[in-house]
Amino acid sequence: SNFPTPRLWKMLASAGVMKNMWALGSSSKDAYGMERDSGEKKLFMELSTSVSIAPTGDGRPIYIALSPGCLQQGGAPPYGQSYVVYKDAVKMRCTYTATDTLQMLKSPDSIDICSITTIANVLLRVSDRELQYLCSLAGVGEAASPNEFIEAQGWGQISWANDVQIIVISQPDLDHMLHDRSTHQDLMPAELLELSLGDRVLAIAKMKRELQVLCTVQGIKLMFLD
Repeated sequence: SNFPTPRLWKMLASAGVMKNMWALGSSSKDAYGMERDSGEKKLFMELSTSVSIAPTGDGRPIYIALSPGCLQQGGAPPYGQSYVVYKDAVKMRCTYTATDTLQMLKSPDSIDICSITTIANVLLRVSDRELQYLCSLAGVGEAASPNEFIEAQGWGQISWANDVQIIVISQPDLDHMLHDRSTHQDLMPAELLELSLGDRVLAIAKMKRELQVLCTVQGIKLMFLD
C-alpha cells in the first residue's frame, strides 16, 4: 500500500492499524464518495454477507496493489511515495482485479474478481503493456514496467503488528516537510504546520524514533528510501 508520507503521524497514532477511506472519516455524500460507495456495492456485495450496505471501515476493503518485479517505488506510486509491504498471508484474504476497480466499472466489459487461487484470470483484462511486462518477468522478451498495477482488495482488519513485513519511507518527502508551507494533509502533517524549522527537525526526528521502536517491537523491517 503506497501512502502519502505525512500520514505517518496518524498511522502511528492509530497504533499501526491500516484504515480505508471510510474508517478515516470520508463522506459518501460528495462526488467521489458516492462513486466509490456505489462501485463497492456493485462489485462486492454479492461476494459475502460481511460486506456492509453502509460504507464502514470494517465492511469495506482496503485497497492494495500488487507489485510484480518488486519495484523500488512500490506497487502504486501515484498514491504516495512511502509504502508498506504485507506478509504473504494477507494475499489469502484479498480479492483481485486486473486494475483499478472504479476505472474498470466504466468499461462495458464484465469484471473478473479473483481470489488467490484464480488470480491467473486477471491476465484476461490487464493492458497489453502490463501483459508484456509480466511476460518479461517470466523471461519472455524485454519490457519496461508501464507503471500500472493489479489491484488487490484486502478484507478484515490489517495491522502492522500482524500483517506488515516491511515499511519503506521516502526520505525526500521528510526533507521537503522542513520547508513546505502547504496545508494539504497529503503534503504536510498538521503536527508540523505551525513549527519553526528547528522544531520541525526535532519533530521529524522524534517521529522516526517512535517509528523505529514500533517496528523493532513488532518485527518489521524499516527502510528509508533516498
